[in-house]
This record gives sequence, structure tokens and C-alpha cells, in this order.
Amino acid sequence: MSEEEKLLKEAKKLPWEDRLVHKNWKVRSEANVDLAAVCDSISDPKDPRFREFGLLLTVWACFLLK
Repeated sequence: MSEEEKLLKEAKKLPWEDRLVHKNWKVRSEANVDLAAVCDSISDPKDPRFREFGLLLTVWACFLLK
């Protein structure tokens, strides 16, 4: 396993907030893909995960504005 693969595997264990603002672009990219997959799997608009992800959007937007 390459160093990059190890990094990506370890990053999956991090909280969403850390993955979305990680210094490695591949970790951030994978986090976005994973987050999109989770959001696509939510069918109920009252699902509590929407509330969790709403906070993540704030973190993500602040990171982009830096």
C-alpha cells in the first residue's frame, strides 16, 4: 500500500469537518464524494443527518473563503 493510499484510508476515520478541510486535496475530494453519496441516500427530508450536514456546509464555506 502506498503512502497516499494509507493517508486516504486513515483520513476516512476523521470527522467530516476535518476531512472537508484537510490539507491534502485528495482527502478533501474523497470527502466530498462520500458526502454526496450519503446525501443521495437520504430520502426523508426530516432525516437528522441533514441537520449535521448543514453545519458542515458552514465549515466548508468558511474554508473556501480563506
